[in-house]
Amino acid sequence: MISFWMLFIFLSAFWLTAVINLTSVNDSVLLLSAAFYLLYFLMPILSNTVRSLIYISLPVLIMAAFSTISSNPVVWFILFVVAIEVTIRLSIRASSIYLAYITLLSLVPGALSGEFNQVLSQFLICVFLSVITLTLRLFSIKRIRLQKEYDQIYSDHRHLKRQVVRGEQLARQEERSAVARDIHDSVGHRLTALVMQLEVARYKTQDDNEKQQLTDFKDLAQRSLHETRAAVSALKSDETAGLQAVIQLVRKLESESHIKIRFLLESGVLNEPLSNKQSIVIYRAIQESLTNMMRHSHTREADIHFKLLADRYVQFSVSHPIKEKVELVEGFGLSNMRNRLEEIDGKLTISQHNFIFKVTGQFPVETEDGNEELG
Repeated sequence: MISFWMLFIFLSAFWLTAVINLTSVNDSVLLLSAAFYLLYFLMPILSNTVRSLIYISLPVLIMAAFSTISSNPVVWFILFVVAIEVTIRLSIRASSIYLAYITLLSLVPGALSGEFNQVLSQFLICVFLSVITLTLRLFSIKRIRLQKEYDQIYSDHRHLKRQVVRGEQLARQEERSAVARDIHDSVGHRLTALVMQLEVARYKTQDDNEKQQLTDFKDLAQRSLHETRAAVSALKSDETAGLQAVIQLVRKLESESHIKIRFLLESGVLNEPLSNKQSIVIYRAIQESLTNMMRHSHTREADIHFKLLADRYVQFSVSHPIKEKVELVEGFGLSNMRNRLEEIDGKLTISQHNFIFKVTGQFPVETEDGNEELG
């Protein structure tokens, strides 16, 4: 749709042309012009009721300012530039009524002077301009609807993509677990039996060289068994990532520090695939916030809130009650937290309201992994 400033340029050009066509520019024209532009600029920020009154007033101000040249086509163009700006904010039905109102208003001077041929030609021109205005409005509605459909499709695509990624992760983990069970049940048991048999053979033999060889074989078998067990343990380990890994670490911190934490997870946030670096930033920020709470607050209870904003930003907050408003001094911990968030294009805000101290972090979602390990 045509932008506000483009319409304003057209409006100003037509208005200046109309002023030039006046036989004389008196104080009333200047006053009406000033009133028109004042209302025109105030229109977007006023309440609906006041705005409706402005919609009605603007054409009246135009016709009053240029009543002596009301039949001049430039006045009609001024009216319909205003109509385009107003109908953007109205429904199709309301737009049609408003255009009919403008058309009738523009015909009043000609009808009062008895120039019916002029009224007829002006009526046809106004109808033509009304059709153009309604066409632009319909195009705007269609564009907005298509944009909403695109946003919905994009959101659904991201959701399905997250589900596919999660499904692949689960399938991969199930396969790893199955391989781990097979190794444990076959190779592990056989290596254990081999170690025991080598130990028995070592005790039975009387030859020192043979005993040394059996000892070496047993040590080799034991090392192989330990490596197999380590591989099985790695395969069985859960590939928990993203917020799930963060929550597990925070739960561990909660148990070790003897604090109480309430989690609030809004829809969709757990499915968001975070990079390892992002997960680290969230955990370190929460850890620092809880540490500050335990150092400087009387409470040992906190609320942690995670939510997804417009499918593009992850926001987390840590809040806890305080007895009185505290003076904010950003030390090393908070400064480090802010720097970590800025490294992933995020931001940190700290607020105090109604005796609640709140630390909020927000960053855009990305998929590139950082180099630091989470844990």
